[in-house]
Amino acid sequence: MVNAQFSKYVASLETREGCPITPGASFTKVAYLVPLASSNKDRRGVALDGRLRDDDANLASSTLVPEGKCPIDAIGIVISYSLRVKLNCGTLGGELITDVPFKLLHPAPGSIEKERAQALKKMRSLEKSRYQQSFTNDDEDNIVFEDFARFRLSRDELE
Repeated sequence: MVNAQFSKYVASLETREGCPITPGASFTKVAYLVPLASSNKDRRGVALDGRLRDDDANLASSTLVPEGKCPIDAIGIVISYSLRVKLNCGTLGGELITDVPFKLLHPAPGSIEKERAQALKKMRSLEKSRYQQSFTNDDEDNIVFEDFARFRLSRDELE
């Protein structure tokens, strides 16, 4: 049996906002980082749910191991994600590095969340295409009524 590990960076964010932090002060920051398959198409070795050429391919979901079981006993490819946080504590303190594990999951096919996400994705792609067309064809107004009807239908079904 082969037991090998392979790691890839799928997203990163660096900020110096609020730095330096004075002694005795506290600092809280919320950062939103969205790892997308579309932003990792050029990288090799990134695990995906779906095929690379599909538009709706997602980064692979985390492998869920039942409680009480050891993740080492899992057979196949085990997918796990972690967030690496680096904190520079100054010249005397040095650098503090920690890895925070998290689970990346996608809605099950056929669930309300999946349909809602697909409707939202479709609406965003329509807005994006309309935005791009508005700059290329300023004289023409192309409206596709079929897409609006489908979006309205799927939205009513979700509620």
